[in-house]
Amino acid sequence: MGKFTHVKKRAINLYRDIEDPTSQTFTFWSKQIAGECDVEYDDNFRKRLYEWVNYHDYDDNDLDNMTDTDTNQYTSLGTKGLSALKENGQIMSIDEYCTSYGIPRGHVKTYKLVTHTGVPYYNIASSNVEGSLDIFNEEFIDMFIAKIADYVPVYPNYLRGGKSYKDTDDENLMVIDSADIHMGKLALAYESSEEYNIEIATQRVIEGFHGILNKAKNFDINKIVLVIGNDVLHFDNARTTTTSGTFQDSCTSLPNAFNVALELYIKLVESVMDTYDVDVIYNPSNHDYMSGWMLARSLECWFRTCDNITFDTTMNHRKYYQYGVNMICTSHGDGAKMDNMPMLMAHEAPMMWATTKYRYVYLHHIHHKQVTKFQSAKDYIGVTVEYLRSPSSSDRWHSDNGYVGAKKAIEAFIHSKLYGQIARITHLF
Repeated sequence: MGKFTHVKKRAINLYRDIEDPTSQTFTFWSKQIAGECDVEYDDNFRKRLYEWVNYHDYDDNDLDNMTDTDTNQYTSLGTKGLSALKENGQIMSIDEYCTSYGIPRGHVKTYKLVTHTGVPYYNIASSNVEGSLDIFNEEFIDMFIAKIADYVPVYPNYLRGGKSYKDTDDENLMVIDSADIHMGKLALAYESSEEYNIEIATQRVIEGFHGILNKAKNFDINKIVLVIGNDVLHFDNARTTTTSGTFQDSCTSLPNAFNVALELYIKLVESVMDTYDVDVIYNPSNHDYMSGWMLARSLECWFRTCDNITFDTTMNHRKYYQYGVNMICTSHGDGAKMDNMPMLMAHEAPMMWATTKYRYVYLHHIHHKQVTKFQSAKDYIGVTVEYLRSPSSSDRWHSDNGYVGAKKAIEAFIHSKLYGQIARITHLF
């Protein structure tokens, strides 16, 4: 019996022995079972365990006769079970790999050597699996399904009332805009004198978000608009290119960047939802036109049971929001020209235009306030339009072309119901 088979049997039996599986999340039980089986817990293990205990009806005889090849996929426990390294440190050929792990060579339809994980292994699509799906796509789908299926969050619906609640014209709205995060971007000091990766991106957004909240605590905020999207993901596919096909230096895969960004957004919303209602506005963007939209819809589904969180995840390039006498437009900034924005606002949202006095457009995309071929901020008749800063660092391409030196920041804007934008808060890095 191989190690993988032993782990699989042990894990199934441990889950069966849980008296009340619903008493904790599936993630909790997965971590417990991984510890009992003496394997490292990760998303792949959780996904596999979910598949084992939910998609198959094993009886004792099945478990007794189970072998490694019963999994139909030759990945065992992800990259941890099947190493393509020989004892002398050289990498196996695909034939040597199949022989070493008992994989029928004739079942291998396509394969790809993966080396960036620390332990090299082969991703294999099997010709005897119905549909012969690509491993990357299948694992991405399975991982995403498991993430949603193993945890159905139930949030309380907060009643904003009582003596401490303010529902007057003195209350304020705060727009927090973590623009152009570019989750998955790779910048190395060796190439661009700056470091940026998925860990730094997450750290900066969390630090900036809570730094802004701390700075705004004396402004009597009663509602938050959280602007998401705007190149939250650095690339849009497995080839690490933008939607239009431009290659990007990357530090991770799309599934990992997607999951990290989703968990980041969840943490941000959860951290404020007991105090403020949150309206989430999504802006589609050029780096991640499809995956960014899927991320926004996933976040919307996550909070689907909470009445205090609202979402606008439509694919409209310009989104409009009214707060008192404020008309607020958000857009990525790679579409309509800056000087056309006022007339577009009046044309696309005429009733909102007619009932507001102060009008603002918050754009993204260029990451800075400097004036180049874009004007970064301008007052038009009745409308203020400006581009926002980004927390992301310059990568090799931007450094090579001299696009460096812009201040890295997350920005927020405080709007009074009666007096328009009364403050702006910038958290610099």
